[in-house]
Amino acid sequence: LGSFSGLGIVNNFANAQAIFDPSTVATVALANNPNWSDTTVTITYTLIDSTLCTTSTTADIKVTRLPYIEILAPVSGSTVDTFFCVNDATPILFFGTPSETQGAEFKLDGASINSTFVPITQTEGIHMLTYEYTDGFGCFNLDSQEIVVHYKPEVDFALSDSCVSTAISFTDLTTFA
Repeated sequence: LGSFSGLGIVNNFANAQAIFDPSTVATVALANNPNWSDTTVTITYTLIDSTLCTTSTTADIKVTRLPYIEILAPVSGSTVDTFFCVNDATPILFFGTPSETQGAEFKLDGASINSTFVPITQTEGIHMLTYEYTDGFGCFNLDSQEIVVHYKPEVDFALSDSCVSTAISFTDLTTFA
């Protein structure tokens, strides 16, 4: 019966199959070196046949750290602004690292967008802004941020007196949905 061994092997099955979990390797590599970018692990398959003879073979697997990706704040702020009013027509420009010119992509609710978000073009409610990137090794990572678009209140007022020779009293009739 054969079995697999090595860092990252998390389960051996009776049919000479195993599960390799690269996140286990990444956890160990990160603990040993916070700046690691990739590491190679050796996986061994050992077989003991019916005559109790043992043989083994090895394979090296390169595990690459997921690319760092982050949604950065608009230029005007120090944090990512996530609350907007539905009637706001001002374009909000988001930035990310790595940059879009390096192949990263913004998505809003799963649809590709450029880095500009215009609240007035969205519906009220919670939207998911994601920034996705696949590096040269084919490793994918993303950062996400909820964006809340608030309803606009219906603003109105009424005059209590239409006579202009005396003080006029106003009443706020604003309603909130």
